Amino acid sequence: MFRDSFVANLLIFGLGQLAVIGYLSTGMVRRGVALMVVTWILADLALVARFAFGDALSGPPEPIYGLALAAMQTVAVVELLLLASRRVWRRLPHVVAQRDRWFRQAFVHYLRDELEPARDLFRRLARIDPWDLPVRLAHATTVTRCGAPARGRRMLRALPALDRDGSMRDAIETEVARARQARDGVAAIAPQSSVAAPEPGLTDPPAEGAGASAQRGGRPDRVS
Repeated sequence: MFRDSFVANLLIFGLGQLAVIGYLSTGMVRRGVALMVVTWILADLALVARFAFGDALSGPPEPIYGLALAAMQTVAVVELLLLASRRVWRRLPHVVAQRDRWFRQAFVHYLRDELEPARDLFRRLARIDPWDLPVRLAHATTVTRCGAPARGRRMLRALPALDRDGSMRDAIETEVARARQARDGVAAIAPQSSVAAPEPGLTDPPAEGAGASAQRGGRPDRVS
């Protein structure tokens, strides 16, 4: 596809880099870096096959040129479509309802100090909506408290990219400090969490249909 069109292939490569920027700005650093490395390697391989080996052999060698070019195009387009589809998927009504239910369950588990079930539910929520900063912060906090402070700290360090207005900077820095303390063995993680203390009625799951969006002007108090 577009084997001999430099402009078309440059445009497709650029679409892949837009996906890279989207992943990096979301805090999905590993996926973003992996996508960037893969697309650049494939593009370089196609260029070398086309202009270096091609000159020596009086034409682009097959199948290296064609395979590298097709792979670069496929990866770039597919990743951009996946990123865009996730942004749409997270806003579908049934997905929003499922997220609300899981968040209520995770919140109750956390308040009861049932950390592993809370961690698993927050992880599900983060996979559905990696742009949900309070969920990502709660997930990192539970990971730290479940005995993996190094991993929790890595997760926390990716969050400032999502905190566009700086409203959760203090909460993130507090959890980073706690994770550092736990990792270094200086002090144990405090029994209280970054999740806000329960307001009356929040120690039990909200009634079905109430939804997390009905609380706190759109979402419950997830983190302090």
